[in-house]
Amino acid sequence: MNILINIYKWLEKTSITTFKTSTPKRLLFLIYRIKISFLKLPSDLKVMVQDYFKRDAKYASRLWIHLMVAHLKRVSNAYRTQDFFSSIMDSISKNYTLRFNTSEQLKEIQDLFLVEKNQAATSLMRYQEISRLMTNLLNDSYSSSQKNELLKVHYPQDQIQALIELDYIGEHVNMDEISCIIEVGAGYGRIPAQLLSLGKLKRYIIVDIPPALWISSVYLEKKFPNIKISKYCSSLNQEKLNELLDHNQVIFLSPSQMVYLPSDLSALVLAINCLQEMPPGTIQQYFECFSRVAKYFYIKAQKKPHDPWSDSFLCFEQYILSDIWKVKHQRQAPFPACYSEVLLTVLGHVRMRVWAI
Repeated sequence: MNILINIYKWLEKTSITTFKTSTPKRLLFLIYRIKISFLKLPSDLKVMVQDYFKRDAKYASRLWIHLMVAHLKRVSNAYRTQDFFSSIMDSISKNYTLRFNTSEQLKEIQDLFLVEKNQAATSLMRYQEISRLMTNLLNDSYSSSQKNELLKVHYPQDQIQALIELDYIGEHVNMDEISCIIEVGAGYGRIPAQLLSLGKLKRYIIVDIPPALWISSVYLEKKFPNIKISKYCSSLNQEKLNELLDHNQVIFLSPSQMVYLPSDLSALVLAINCLQEMPPGTIQQYFECFSRVAKYFYIKAQKKPHDPWSDSFLCFEQYILSDIWKVKHQRQAPFPACYSEVLLTVLGHVRMRVWAI
């Protein structure tokens, strides 16, 4: 009997793997669009998904096609509950955060951080805030009745990571030169949330795919009800985007809408934990687009990408070798250790290959 069960499990796993790796993309899109049509989703998220399949899906990796559908199912399940926002936040903690595995790992990172910061000039306020959060999280975890139970909570850890990333950027970028931040793959919006909490957000553009694009807008609107947010606009054009930039602090775009970004933004671009999951051609298009609008480009990504569905992803060193960008500073990330981070400066602008609208 056990042999039959094992054979069934192997056949099931093999069939799923074959479907995810070998199904032609057009057929895959059709199957998933039918599946998604049966999900109960908010109307504005439905519009995002429809636009995504029309304009952006062909540029995505198989990995993110599959993940997007899985995440949409979780949103649909949360949408059926009474406390919708809490259910969404629970989904975020499972799918959109990097967490420290143990208190010992966090303590090791804290010690490394303290040594580095004692040797370098940095923003005192930011340094003190990172140290405070680390100390509080460690103390609460060690005193918890269940060891490391608090490390399952994502908010303090995301705050710590966001502050460390911003601290690194602040050491190498004169933020007074930056009029706008553009983030690709912002997750639920932890970086803009941290900047808003510190009162240091000027103008922020999030470029993402659903449901993350929708989740970040819901999260930021709920957490910061007094800021001016422009939600995703399906019928966006150049004139409308310029108007949105003049009257809003946070703006949400799909990848194909980047063609409307004005070239005089003097932007800092962030790409955290996302480029290692994109096809090479898509990365090239992002690089070409940001060469028009950015002064600096910060990337944090896995050194060697996880490639479960034969997407042929690039390693970190491959996509930072560009004739458009110059490395200003590079290092191994304090956390996670399998990640690297780099700050690039633009060498010159190139004519962008237009994304299909």
